[in-house]
Amino acid sequence: MKNKFKEIITPKTALMTDDIMRDKLCSRIIKTAFYRAAISAGHARPAWGMLTGVRPGKLLREEIDAGGVDAAVSKFIRDYDVTPERARLCRDTALVTQQVAESLDGRDICLYVGIPFCPTRCSYCSFVSQSVEKSMKLIPPFTDALMLETEAAAKAAQEAAEAAKILTLRQYGERVFMPAKAVTLSENGRSSYQNCLDRRIYPALGDMKMPEITPAQISALLLDIQAQGKAHATVIKTYTILHTLFKMAYLGDMINRNPMDKVERPRPRKGEVKSAEPAAYTVEETKRLLTVLKTEPLKWQALMRLLIDTGIRRGECCALKWQNVDFKTGEIKIEGNLCYTPSKGVYLDTPKNSHRRTVYAGEETITLLRQLRAEQAKKAVSAFVFTKEGSPEPMHPQSPTRYMKNLSKRSGIPDLHPHKLRHTFASIAITNGADVASVSEVLGHSDKAVTLRMYTHADAESMKRAAEITREAIKKAGQG
Repeated sequence: MKNKFKEIITPKTALMTDDIMRDKLCSRIIKTAFYRAAISAGHARPAWGMLTGVRPGKLLREEIDAGGVDAAVSKFIRDYDVTPERARLCRDTALVTQQVAESLDGRDICLYVGIPFCPTRCSYCSFVSQSVEKSMKLIPPFTDALMLETEAAAKAAQEAAEAAKILTLRQYGERVFMPAKAVTLSENGRSSYQNCLDRRIYPALGDMKMPEITPAQISALLLDIQAQGKAHATVIKTYTILHTLFKMAYLGDMINRNPMDKVERPRPRKGEVKSAEPAAYTVEETKRLLTVLKTEPLKWQALMRLLIDTGIRRGECCALKWQNVDFKTGEIKIEGNLCYTPSKGVYLDTPKNSHRRTVYAGEETITLLRQLRAEQAKKAVSAFVFTKEGSPEPMHPQSPTRYMKNLSKRSGIPDLHPHKLRHTFASIAITNGADVASVSEVLGHSDKAVTLRMYTHADAESMKRAAEITREAIKKAGQG
């Protein structure tokens, strides 16, 4: 034992005065003494000698760095009483680990993997572990889960590395901004954003580095769009998309400042005024339209009458199925919205704001729908109410707009389009006493304020009636 102690207490260690190092040395001397005593008393020799509770690979790598591979293995066998077989296993593992460590560069990362299984469970061990003998059935699923987690960590690291490489506005838009917006926007909304980016934003700013784009450059882009004579709504849309994009980049630490904070919201250019055309037809104009429709094909009579009668959207009308029409009560369930984008083509979606609802059609409209169903049965039976000519496929959602544009030219009724009929329904309903809450529900608005802001159009008659009500109230108060 004295010889063993002499090997441990070298001149170098004897000169150590640091308390921690001295404590470690004393602990090792005592540990070695107890271990040798146990072996001498006839206890079985552990394959790992006295290395219980430590990571032997790390210790051997330190010894290899200090004196080479052969010397390190010899010391493991001699000083720690590790069996030659385990010492060689530890050597091979340490060398592989060293090769991996030397192959890493500044972009690589290392993961610490805790293995919750151990051949023995020591009472002093602080690691969460299970005895291998009792948990053999858990090892395969643990290994599978560990591989999945490692792959997920690698994917996350790769995505972070790719994000770090993003330099230009175009790269950020394609890799981060639009994929994120695609989750929250409808397909129509996504297509609108992409179109604005491709046609207006990318050509001007797309190849510029995100951190280097200035408020002046963004303002210049917006002014240029105005100078081209584009509608104010187009300029505002470009501003809104840029504002959203740079805010996302700033909150994601892609840029240290948001240049949009110093870009004013564009104002209409001098001389630009809103269209003087009415946003809705009057009752008289609507009556004239209904008269004109009497000579049109049955399909268009039914479609136009339905839009006027219920205020539903163009896409909701094209998505309507016969199963959603109750011919007895006049109830019509709005459960779909037929949409079109150049990238996706025609597709069936949920109603805007995911607002499924029930509307009520009048007797004249239901009669037209009943006649249309009978006519359709002779040509091509379909689940959809409005179909392509001679086909069971639903009508293209842009067909009503094209038809109304043509009808407007033939009839002299100005500015005829589906959304104007929606305005007309709301305007006539509200100015004739319908409560805003009910109208909002029929239209499928998510907020009553939208109904008030967009659809209450006062005509001369309603303004006259409002003045008469005010005068009458004052007169009654004076008589009291």
